[in-house]
Amino acid sequence: MRRLISFLTIVFVLMFTAYQAYACSCLPASDARARTSFDQADVVIRAKINEVSGGWGSIGPLAKMDVVETYKGQYIQKKLTVNYNSVENACGNELNVGETYVLGLFDLRDLGDKSQRQYGYGFRTMIQCDQIQIRHYIEHLYKQEKENEE
Repeated sequence: MRRLISFLTIVFVLMFTAYQAYACSCLPASDARARTSFDQADVVIRAKINEVSGGWGSIGPLAKMDVVETYKGQYIQKKLTVNYNSVENACGNELNVGETYVLGLFDLRDLGDKSQRQYGYGFRTMIQCDQIQIRHYIEHLYKQEKENEE
């Protein structure tokens, strides 16, 4: 009986720690990490989420949004449809209708099906950890750097 209890305890501990190993954990925001994430983003915008859908086929969830401000990127339309990862354990992003977010995006407009570009398709959000760093960059560094340029 003792062996069974010991065995079950070990199994439980391994299951619990294995689950946590797959959970997303991000480093705290810092100026250096924030600058790196901002530099890696193709596009950085502030946008209001209008609609979230489950996606279709091999394409994951989609978010339709109105771009309020563009911090980085070229030829960014006022309305975008963005592919994103919604699984938080996989460092995905939770996007809620009606909320406004600063988002770092990868610009994929030159890849794959180009027929949908005029509708604002062709972007994918960066992982949650990069989003945290990019928000830090916009809130603490972006305005200072723009003022120093002037």
